[in-house]
Amino acid sequence: MRFLHTGDWHVGKPLKGRSRLEEHVEVLDEIVGIARAERVDALLVGGDAFEHQVPTAEVEKLVWETLARCCAAGIAVVLIGGNHEHPRKLAALQNLLDPLRIFVRPEPVGPAHGGVISLPSRDGREAAQIAVLPFAAETRIAQASDLFDPAEQWYQAYADRVARMLEILAGSFRADCVNLMLAHLMVSGALVGGGERPTHLLDVYGVTPERLPPGAHYIGLNHLHRPQRLPTAAWCEYSGSPLQLDFGELQQDKRVVLVEGHPGRPVEVRSVPLTSGRRLLEVRGTLETLRARADELRGAWLRVHVEVPAPTPGIAALVKEALPDALEIRQEYPAVSAWSGAAGPGAPEAMASGEVPPAEMLRAYYRQAHQAELPEAVGELFARLYQDALDETV
Repeated sequence: MRFLHTGDWHVGKPLKGRSRLEEHVEVLDEIVGIARAERVDALLVGGDAFEHQVPTAEVEKLVWETLARCCAAGIAVVLIGGNHEHPRKLAALQNLLDPLRIFVRPEPVGPAHGGVISLPSRDGREAAQIAVLPFAAETRIAQASDLFDPAEQWYQAYADRVARMLEILAGSFRADCVNLMLAHLMVSGALVGGGERPTHLLDVYGVTPERLPPGAHYIGLNHLHRPQRLPTAAWCEYSGSPLQLDFGELQQDKRVVLVEGHPGRPVEVRSVPLTSGRRLLEVRGTLETLRARADELRGAWLRVHVEVPAPTPGIAALVKEALPDALEIRQEYPAVSAWSGAAGPGAPEAMASGEVPPAEMLRAYYRQAHQAELPEAVGELFARLYQDALDETV
């Protein structure tokens, strides 16, 4: 049986206020084309298909039409909820889509309630057991635990509970099937991509690699946007996001993962590169050198560091005139010693010992940051506030 693993689409996610829906149209079309060309039995979407819990009608239309195209081509779909989707919105469609072999699982449930999907191959000669674990919100982890085994004592911390859910799901694996697991979770030690929500990447969420079920032929993970294979007993991959979603994902080559498996045999896994979408680039130089590179940089989303001798009002407009797709513009100018002039060459040591007055420290910082002297009115205001703070402590 053949499977195509993807996820973290984040359809509807803008980049610095710019819509990327057209790019998502292109990359989802590319993914469907790969699924058809490789004659996969199922498309596995490991969560965060949507960026927002309440997506626009245009965004929903794109996602559901993409899955419908798979259905029309005889390709089953397994889609699980991530931390960006609203589980109730996905749950509203579950009973409608399951008969079409678009298996939507919004929240964690045990094997008896749909947490394991039995899927025959196209020719009916083989079958797969696909265990799925959508994102388990910390606020609902206890409720999700009870759906697996109400009699079990769920006293563990978050990561231990998630690992126990994986273990229970893997208990449905069979020797005569291709056994897959699809999950939206954080694994300790995995490399983050840069575009994820930091609050969901804390250590409390990290399942250790050794807790991932060793009996799976393949474990498909999503949540982290950087494509990577993990050092686990079973073959385990984060497919990554299909587009560079923000400037934290520079230099990442995007892909989908093609998996071929048979009962009782190791899987064959291959990365299939994705070429759709615009490049994200970080460039630096003077205004003149940036203008000279305009043709080379056309078509990419840009983060620009423009080199100027001192803070220059209006420089951003000049950069945008030359590079219309510059989404971030930062001025860079030669650093000068924060302790030049009146502070004297021994000022850093004096500051560490507390000998430098706070007002002078502020002046030195302002001189370094702005290449100018601190305005007199600001210095006077600081002195008054600082004295008021001292008076309050007496």
